[in-house]
Amino acid sequence: MEERRTTILIWWASSIGGGQLDEPVVGRFEDDGIGRFECDDILDGVHVRVRYVWTVVDEDTLEWEQFFSFDGRRTWDSNWRMQSWKRVWISKVPHYKTNKDLAAEYEKRYGKPPA
Repeated sequence: MEERRTTILIWWASSIGGGQLDEPVVGRFEDDGIGRFECDDILDGVHVRVRYVWTVVDEDTLEWEQFFSFDGRRTWDSNWRMQSWKRVWISKVPHYKTNKDLAAEYEKRYGKPPA
């Protein structure tokens, strides 16, 4: 029996486009923790194939990378990459009156935070 895969559509809104939603990128996450999503777009009057790759690095970290193909998917150019992570420590400490108090408590418990 083949497990049924769920197709995911992701819409992006652009302030340049007045908040209008772009065409969705369509894809899914596979068992390897990598999500691949694609759509056609027009960039400065030129047709382009767009690919977004979401990679689950670990339970707290996610990477996202954007690629463009101007030659019908033969080659892909990476032009934007970012990494997101949970700031788990915020939920583990009580509420403090100032950010300075919170920073001091964080340093006491976990050491200096990353820059």
